[in-house]
Amino acid sequence: MLVSVAGDEKGIIVWKNEEVMAGDLLKAKDGEKWTVHQHMKDAHPGTLNYLSTYHHDGESYFVTMCGEGVLRVWAALAGGEFILKSELFFGRLLQESSALHALGKTQLILAVGGYDSKVHIYTMERGGEPSQLTY
Repeated sequence: MLVSVAGDEKGIIVWKNEEVMAGDLLKAKDGEKWTVHQHMKDAHPGTLNYLSTYHHDGESYFVTMCGEGVLRVWAALAGGEFILKSELFFGRLLQESSALHALGKTQLILAVGGYDSKVHIYTMERGGEPSQLTY
Protein backbone atom coordinates (compact mmCIF):
# COMPACT_ATOMS: atom_id res chain seq x y z
CA MET A 1 0.00 0.00 0.00
CA LEU A 2 0.97 3.60 -0.55
CA VAL A 3 -0.25 6.65 1.35
CA SER A 4 -0.57 10.14 -0.13
CA VAL A 5 -2.13 13.51 0.57
CA ALA A 6 -5.42 13.96 -1.31
CA GLY A 7 -5.93 16.76 -3.85
CA ASP A 8 -7.97 18.79 -1.36
CA GLU A 9 -4.85 18.94 0.85
CA LYS A 10 -6.80 18.00 4.01
CA GLY A 11 -7.48 14.38 3.11
CA ILE A 12 -5.42 11.22 2.89
CA ILE A 13 -5.59 8.48 0.27
CA VAL A 14 -4.42 4.91 0.84
CA TRP A 15 -3.63 3.21 -2.49
CA LYS A 16 -3.55 -0.52 -3.14
CA ASN A 17 -2.17 -2.66 -5.96
CA GLU A 18 -3.31 -6.30 -5.75
CA GLU A 19 -0.48 -7.54 -7.97
CA VAL A 20 2.15 -5.82 -5.83
CA MET A 21 0.50 -7.20 -2.68
CA ALA A 22 0.81 -10.67 -4.25
CA GLY A 23 4.56 -10.13 -4.68
CA ASP A 24 4.85 -8.87 -8.27
CA LEU A 25 6.95 -5.78 -7.58
CA LEU A 26 7.42 -5.11 -11.29
CA LYS A 27 3.76 -3.98 -11.40
CA ALA A 28 4.48 -1.16 -8.91
CA LYS A 29 5.47 1.20 -11.73
CA ASP A 30 2.17 0.76 -13.57
CA GLY A 31 0.05 3.67 -12.33
CA GLU A 32 -3.15 2.20 -13.74
CA LYS A 33 -2.87 -0.82 -11.45
CA TRP A 34 -3.14 1.30 -8.28
CA THR A 35 -6.64 1.84 -6.91
CA VAL A 36 -8.00 3.86 -4.02
CA HIS A 37 -8.29 1.53 -1.04
CA GLN A 38 -9.38 4.20 1.46
CA HIS A 39 -10.05 7.93 1.13
CA MET A 40 -10.12 9.83 4.40
CA LYS A 41 -11.66 13.18 3.56
CA ASP A 42 -10.97 16.00 6.02
CA ALA A 43 -8.42 13.89 7.89
CA HIS A 44 -7.07 17.15 9.34
CA PRO A 45 -8.51 20.56 10.19
CA GLY A 46 -6.02 22.25 7.88
CA THR A 47 -3.64 21.68 5.01
CA LEU A 48 -1.38 18.67 5.51
CA ASN A 49 2.30 19.57 5.47
CA TYR A 50 3.85 16.29 6.62
CA LEU A 51 3.27 12.58 6.05
CA SER A 52 5.54 9.70 7.05
CA THR A 53 4.92 5.94 6.96
CA TYR A 54 6.25 3.16 9.19
CA HIS A 55 6.01 -0.62 8.68
CA HIS A 56 7.29 -3.18 11.19
CA ASP A 57 6.50 -6.85 11.85
CA GLY A 58 3.36 -6.75 9.70
CA GLU A 59 2.06 -3.57 11.35
CA SER A 60 1.56 -0.35 9.37
CA TYR A 61 1.33 3.18 10.70
CA PHE A 62 1.63 6.67 9.36
CA VAL A 63 2.06 10.09 10.96
CA THR A 64 0.54 13.29 9.58
CA MET A 65 0.82 16.94 10.61
CA CYS A 66 -1.05 20.02 9.44
CA GLY A 67 -0.43 23.74 9.49
CA GLU A 68 -2.79 24.20 12.43
CA GLY A 69 -0.35 22.32 14.69
CA VAL A 70 -2.19 18.96 14.84
CA LEU A 71 -0.18 15.73 14.69
CA ARG A 72 -2.05 12.46 14.12
CA VAL A 73 -0.92 8.85 14.24
CA TRP A 74 -2.87 6.37 12.10
CA ALA A 75 -2.79 2.55 12.40
CA ALA A 76 -3.87 -0.19 10.01
CA LEU A 77 -6.47 -2.71 11.08
CA ALA A 78 -6.37 -6.36 9.95
CA GLY A 79 -8.32 -5.60 6.73
CA GLY A 80 -5.94 -2.81 5.73
CA GLU A 81 -8.23 0.06 6.75
CA PHE A 82 -6.49 2.82 8.71
CA ILE A 83 -7.96 4.37 11.86
CA LEU A 84 -6.93 7.39 13.90
CA LYS A 85 -4.82 5.99 16.72
CA SER A 86 -3.80 9.15 18.54
CA GLU A 87 -3.33 12.89 18.15
CA LEU A 88 -1.45 15.80 19.68
CA PHE A 89 -1.94 19.53 19.40
CA PHE A 90 1.20 21.67 19.20
CA GLY A 91 -0.54 24.93 18.35
CA ARG A 92 1.82 27.64 17.17
CA LEU A 93 4.86 25.50 17.95
CA LEU A 94 4.65 23.82 14.57
CA GLN A 95 6.60 20.63 14.14
CA GLU A 96 8.40 19.69 10.97
CA SER A 97 9.63 16.16 11.41
CA SER A 98 8.84 12.93 13.22
CA ALA A 99 10.08 9.37 13.52
CA LEU A 100 8.06 6.36 14.68
CA HIS A 101 9.72 3.09 15.73
CA ALA A 102 9.02 -0.06 17.72
CA LEU A 103 9.97 0.11 21.39
CA GLY A 104 10.00 -3.48 22.55
CA LYS A 105 7.15 -5.84 21.72
CA THR A 106 4.24 -3.77 23.03
CA GLN A 107 5.03 -0.09 22.46
CA LEU A 108 5.94 2.47 19.82
CA ILE A 109 8.14 5.49 20.35
CA LEU A 110 7.45 8.74 18.51
CA ALA A 111 10.06 11.49 18.26
CA VAL A 112 8.83 14.88 17.03
CA GLY A 113 10.98 17.93 16.36
CA GLY A 114 10.50 21.32 14.85
CA TYR A 115 10.46 25.03 15.13
CA ASP A 116 10.52 25.12 18.93
CA SER A 117 14.11 23.72 18.78
CA LYS A 118 13.17 20.74 20.96
CA VAL A 119 12.72 17.03 20.41
CA HIS A 120 9.52 15.70 21.98
CA ILE A 121 9.46 11.97 22.82
CA TYR A 122 6.19 10.04 23.23
CA THR A 123 5.28 6.39 23.66
CA MET A 124 2.07 4.51 22.87
CA GLU A 125 0.78 0.96 22.70
CA ARG A 126 1.30 -0.95 19.46
CA GLY A 127 -1.64 -2.26 17.44
CA GLY A 128 -4.75 -0.91 15.78
CA GLU A 129 -6.61 0.30 18.85
CA PRO A 130 -6.71 4.01 19.74
CA SER A 131 -4.04 4.83 22.29
CA GLN A 132 -2.91 7.89 24.17
CA LEU A 133 0.52 9.26 23.47
CA THR A 134 2.47 9.56 26.74
CA TYR A 135 5.12 12.28 27.07
